[in-house]
Amino acid sequence: MTGSQPEALAAVLLAQHRAAFKADVAAGRANPLNIPYHFVPAFVLPILYMALPHTKRPWLYTARWLVLAVVILFNLDMVRTTSSTNVAIAYVTGLWAVWSIMHNLTMLVWMRPQFDAERVRRHPKFPRPASKSTVSNGHAAHPPKSSQVRAWAPGADVEKYDYTWQAFPASAPFSERLYWSFELFASFRGAGWSWAIPTIPSPQRPEKPLSGEKVRMDTVPLVTHAGYATYPTERAFNVAKLRAVAVAYLALDAIKVGMMKDPYFVLGSSAAAALPLPRHLALLPLWLVLVVRHLMILSGLYAAIAYLLSMHDLVQRHVVSRLIPARAELWQYSSVFGSPVAVLDRGLAGFWSAWWHQTFRIDFAGPGAFLVRMGHLAPRSPAAQLIGLAAAFVQSGLLHGCGSFTAVPRTTVWYPMVFFALAGVGVAVQRAACSALTPWIAGLPRSVRRAGNLAFVVLWLHATVWPVAEDFTISGVWLFEPVPVSFVRMLGGGQVDHAVWRIDWDACPHWIQGRHWWQTGFGG
Repeated sequence: MTGSQPEALAAVLLAQHRAAFKADVAAGRANPLNIPYHFVPAFVLPILYMALPHTKRPWLYTARWLVLAVVILFNLDMVRTTSSTNVAIAYVTGLWAVWSIMHNLTMLVWMRPQFDAERVRRHPKFPRPASKSTVSNGHAAHPPKSSQVRAWAPGADVEKYDYTWQAFPASAPFSERLYWSFELFASFRGAGWSWAIPTIPSPQRPEKPLSGEKVRMDTVPLVTHAGYATYPTERAFNVAKLRAVAVAYLALDAIKVGMMKDPYFVLGSSAAAALPLPRHLALLPLWLVLVVRHLMILSGLYAAIAYLLSMHDLVQRHVVSRLIPARAELWQYSSVFGSPVAVLDRGLAGFWSAWWHQTFRIDFAGPGAFLVRMGHLAPRSPAAQLIGLAAAFVQSGLLHGCGSFTAVPRTTVWYPMVFFALAGVGVAVQRAACSALTPWIAGLPRSVRRAGNLAFVVLWLHATVWPVAEDFTISGVWLFEPVPVSFVRMLGGGQVDHAVWRIDWDACPHWIQGRHWWQTGFGG
């Protein structure tokens, strides 16, 4: 086997992983991820619970702990027993199980949605006679020209609709309460909610909470301070998302083919050390080989996230929102990543809290925000910042550690936890150093300060990424075929495998007949 090409070894390893998982399923030791079975306790049950008014029913509000217990017990069992023949879905199984625990903790414990949360609700204006004195949505009767409105709230038609903040509609029919609850749990970054994360375009929060006041649609910026942009027109949205999908697709194709020529991405660092480097790396010094590998990992993750979330936005905008009117407004969509300027200006803190995708931010920030809200920590105090930082990176480590655990091969699950713990340490170290050196740093040109921030980020990530990089390889993540049709292989870029069609039955979700009727569904 050692004389084989890495790409051939990858095919053998993938077949071994799949055979091992199928044997575990046949023996009753494992289960394939299954929809709807694995999504009902953590998603459907909490939505149904949140649709029941509990602000004036203490006993029902206390029952949230029972709902949370069901979610935690079911999902921990999912982590213990569930995986997939698709190596990417196998890893995502652990992410889903732990993220949904964190998300339910946020909605049921760290936040009090029925007491505090409000969403932007759009409804047609009542017909009324035109009048120069009439005021609409906080503006004069002669609303801003179309171009002015779209510059602030793209897609919002303030001439036809009123936009108001809607708290939990306790006295409304069950269907309306259920929809409010569904939107609450289905929103990752909180677009259109009063609790939206601060990095995405959002309207100003209500001045008088729970009063049903009109939404200041003129406060929705096209670009936020963190560089997250929404889209001025439908065409701009489609072009941006389709371009992101196309570029990410081509990048994933090239990165996948390149990785399969390097034994490191197939076997891990220890086993790969005994094999020769591919031609494009053999001429480089060892330190530069490591740099190239780390850049490929970062590029691969960036492209995969951009591809998935951009595709999600397209499907949500053009399919789901026509069936379920959630996120129906253009301003509720924004770019996947922020501006790299945040990294230059804020260093490692800017990398994680502004530039990198903020999909899980509300859940990572939940414990720290809860302690501040309860009065245990002073807002923006050093203690609040430190505890919030620790909570965020500990949860991120657990999230990715459980993704490693649900992978079919045996992995070292604490490797991702080490990486994210070191990321938190890096943020704290840079903050402390900058604070101590402020008198000296403040006088330097901005270009020098930015260069210093960038250097710290690059060096820290390069020095600490090895545990999670090793874990991605051992868990088999890089064996996943990210594109159905490989143009790089079509052009002869493969090593030994030149097949253009990359998807097989084991990689595709399919109908599963479970041991019990409730375990029958769609998965793999």
